[in-house]
Amino acid sequence: MKKIIIATAALFAFSASHAQSPTPNVKSSNKNLVSFSPGNIIGVIGGFYSYQQPGEYLVQYRRIIGNANAIRIGINANGSKYTNNKNDTLSGNSNYRNTKLGIGYERYSYISKAWNLYYGVDAQFENGISNNESNYNNYYYKTTSNNYNIGGMAYMGITVNLNNRLSIGLENGLKAGITNADGTNYQKQSSAGTASNYTYTTKGNYFNYVYPQLQVRIKF
Repeated sequence: MKKIIIATAALFAFSASHAQSPTPNVKSSNKNLVSFSPGNIIGVIGGFYSYQQPGEYLVQYRRIIGNANAIRIGINANGSKYTNNKNDTLSGNSNYRNTKLGIGYERYSYISKAWNLYYGVDAQFENGISNNESNYNNYYYKTTSNNYNIGGMAYMGITVNLNNRLSIGLENGLKAGITNADGTNYQKQSSAGTASNYTYTTKGNYFNYVYPQLQVRIKF
């Protein structure tokens, strides 16, 4: 992981120090760009994503300013649901949903007419909610969790233009922030009717490498 972080930092420095004058071919009518992650979309359709994902955003929108800058907004949403009613000894259900919003700025460094480097920063907000219920050995259990992450991401990507409107790219980065989680744990014995319930709050921070994410980009 340390080598990955060092290599990513070196790529950021190289991109910034070797920025060239942008090619002045961005038409005024083509300053909007939408990108999506095929991997994230397949996961949402398949319904097998939990907390870990191959990319930061499901869909991104960019508004190009001039020829070398852009403001961007990214969103992500996923969830899972599981129900077990076939086992008389252990039954229950669980569900999870997660949403993420990122707003940031990026700058382009044109390598050639086809190949472009870009880099920038995002402010990010993320919320994950989970609920789990189960019945086991004459006990009923329920846990809930509400997690918030607030932080930022420094990123860099490379794109190749297939034509004037369509391109594909890879993006990776480093992200850091603070996290806060509130939750409850409830337990009740059916026969005796006794119950226990307690709440908790945890706080912390995170620093993660964001693995390369494939993007399909459409300009209009």
